[in-house]
Amino acid sequence: MKRASAALAAVLMPAWAWAASSDWTLTPADVQGSPSSRDWLPPPDHPVIAYERRPTTDVVARLAGDLEAGRAKLAFDPASGYLSALLDTLKVPADSQLLLFARTSLQRRYIAPQTPRAIYFSPEVAVAYIKDAPMIEISVQDPAQGRVFYTLDQIDTPEPRLQREMDCLGCHLSRASMGVPGTLDRSVSATLIGRVIARLGSRTPDHRTPISERWGGWYVTSGDGLKHSGNVALPEEDIDGSPIDVSPFTTKLTEIGYPSGSSDAAVHLVFDHQMQMGNLLARIGWDARIAISQGDAALTRTLLANDAREVVDYMLFVDEAPLPAPVKSSAYVKTFSAQGPRDKKGRGLYQLDLTTRLLRYPCSYMIYSPAFDALPAEARAAIYARMAEVLNSGGGRLSAANRQAVKEILLETKPAARAYFRTG
Repeated sequence: MKRASAALAAVLMPAWAWAASSDWTLTPADVQGSPSSRDWLPPPDHPVIAYERRPTTDVVARLAGDLEAGRAKLAFDPASGYLSALLDTLKVPADSQLLLFARTSLQRRYIAPQTPRAIYFSPEVAVAYIKDAPMIEISVQDPAQGRVFYTLDQIDTPEPRLQREMDCLGCHLSRASMGVPGTLDRSVSATLIGRVIARLGSRTPDHRTPISERWGGWYVTSGDGLKHSGNVALPEEDIDGSPIDVSPFTTKLTEIGYPSGSSDAAVHLVFDHQMQMGNLLARIGWDARIAISQGDAALTRTLLANDAREVVDYMLFVDEAPLPAPVKSSAYVKTFSAQGPRDKKGRGLYQLDLTTRLLRYPCSYMIYSPAFDALPAEARAAIYARMAEVLNSGGGRLSAANRQAVKEILLETKPAARAYFRTG
């Protein structure tokens, strides 16, 4: 493969060996198996990707341009800086707040149980805020380029500027993010000062991960009965000692400038699903663009059929870990479930279940996202074909009632699906 540009290579080369050959040519051996198990990885500096150079079209890129041109303003609040203005402008709900007390961020020195990293998110954008940290961190699912990362200095100025960041790829471009710039929803063990204990391991959970293995290093509220790994830290002086409940710290967060002390279990469940779904969509999009550029139709079909199996199985929750107990409703649940299109029976893919599983109708709402709609036509066709296969047979893992409901909802709310599973 050709060598990445100097700026991007400086970040990526310690973890990846993308410069091992003289060209980018895909071979039949490269496209076998699922994308999560495949040795071949899509190079970010491939001409049809050009991650560092290609202009982005996401909502944060548009806001950055509007700020630069003077078409937009952001109000600065003495308590939380630009946080409220960003959330309002980017339409990110404040009740999506999640709180992370483990030091896993670019600004890790500012994170502790008393000053956690707060994350707010929508289907496209995630905004991270830490009390008294010098920057707000933003990531956005660009329709074509996967996750793109920005920072905003917490300085009161009439002309705030969003800066695109490449250093974030040191963590956010790995096998855990499907080999594309993506998000990492980590579960770790941490001490009372937020220090991550590497020898105790780290996981990147999604909706397939048992609840008991999720949310280490995070606060979790309203999660009674779930038996998760959140809300506990280890003594700094004796990390082999008994875990300590750190949840009382959340009651004081509003006093120092956080919108609330909530880190709702339902929000965690949505976040777990969405982060990996975005990574999978970016991966099949990059794979498709690279394969199509070679002009080998048979190779492209094989690659996309293999990618689509993993994307669709995840999209349809065929391996979802069951909830060990129901999750309490909250303001976020009501707001989230009210989103999106509905069919004539009033059913929609944003509706949450939260008794035994995440969604009432097991199909990802990310099918309505700009990232899905911007996929190459060949990739979308492969996904729809695989969806029809699963929804018509179920493979023994989805009930007939759920398959039928999802088909009916998609037939009314996603017209492009009609050519693939009109009947049955």
